[in-house]
Amino acid sequence: SISAMQAAEQITANPFDPSMFESEQIEQEYKKLVLDHANIIEFGAKYDEFDPMGKISYLDQIEQIEDRWDAFFFRFKLMNSLDRDYIKQCEEFLASMKLSEEEF
Repeated sequence: SISAMQAAEQITANPFDPSMFESEQIEQEYKKLVLDHANIIEFGAKYDEFDPMGKISYLDQIEQIEDRWDAFFFRFKLMNSLDRDYIKQCEEFLASMKLSEEEF
């Protein structure tokens, strides 16, 4: 909905503690994930042209990217390196839709 999109725009904080990117391995993993994410989204612009198996394959690739983001965020969460403002903004966003993190 429009109101949900407007609420999502209120998430302006950087999710990650910048000091964590001093590790070249973390920085490279992040850059690869961002690039792969952008590429699959761009590729999806032709989704209506995909045959049925192509659509399934595309959705599988989206799910793989989502799993990689989940793992990336989870490691930052375990290291207590998610920005507190980001967490607060996400909680407020979910509350605006009457959802918990688990329900989302």
